[in-house]
Amino acid sequence: MDLTSVKIIKEIQKSFKVSAKKSFGQNFLIDKSVVDDLVGTADITKEDTVLEIGPGLGVVTRELLAKAGKVVVLEKDRNMIEILRITCLGKNNLEIVEGDALKINIENIIQGKYKLVSSLPFYITSPIFRKFLEKEKAPKSISLIVQEEVAEKVTAEAGDMSILAISVQLYGKPEIIRIFNRSSFYPEPGVDAAILKIIPYEKALFDVDKKKFFRIVKAGFGEKRKKLVNSLSGGLAIAKGPTLSILKSADLDENIRAEDLSLENWYELYKKLKNMI
Repeated sequence: MDLTSVKIIKEIQKSFKVSAKKSFGQNFLIDKSVVDDLVGTADITKEDTVLEIGPGLGVVTRELLAKAGKVVVLEKDRNMIEILRITCLGKNNLEIVEGDALKINIENIIQGKYKLVSSLPFYITSPIFRKFLEKEKAPKSISLIVQEEVAEKVTAEAGDMSILAISVQLYGKPEIIRIFNRSSFYPEPGVDAAILKIIPYEKALFDVDKKKFFRIVKAGFGEKRKKLVNSLSGGLAIAKGPTLSILKSADLDENIRAEDLSLENWYELYKKLKNMI
């Protein structure tokens, strides 16, 4: 059964009287090379347990099952689960869990180390980053299909940084494996996509109070196109004079903007500001 065939997908949908749900962000992969690259970048062996979120019809799941010791799939759409039981029939290393990936306690369904491999519904990408990267026991690796724009934001460097880039890069090293056209999906979404791989660090790159660190970062990005000194001063309720002195003590230009700072720059600011907020 070729699950990358639009004809087969339509036949399955007709047989089960279902259609892709926009509310669930369901777009099925129909490009075998993308499936192969997604699974291949995870470097899966029979020693691995793999978690897949939103398996849909099982096009990625079947490739994972052929390589991994165990595959746990997490699916919130009961109709997709019924289909998955057919498309992956007879696979003894498959465990299907019905539930919402953003709400379920992962430790309740997987014990020990695992890899996360998924073609994610685009609308849950950012909260998935937070859920899995900020965990004390993060996955060994994270290989995802996300929007191209998100992948580019996550891998940005100083000059194009964002809150999303900082929130990912604090906890892991992201890499774009491949960018591909939206025509690789059925139905076709409104954006192109990318395969993104993240290797989580054993612990955050810097030892910070997460709440205070991101309060500072969010204040810095709080006023678009404003100089950092003004954004931090307004967002943290610190007078402009002391804020400017702090920037200078961190060797930062008074005209610098939030997107120009590296992760290391933000850490230096955090150390100087943490006792003032």
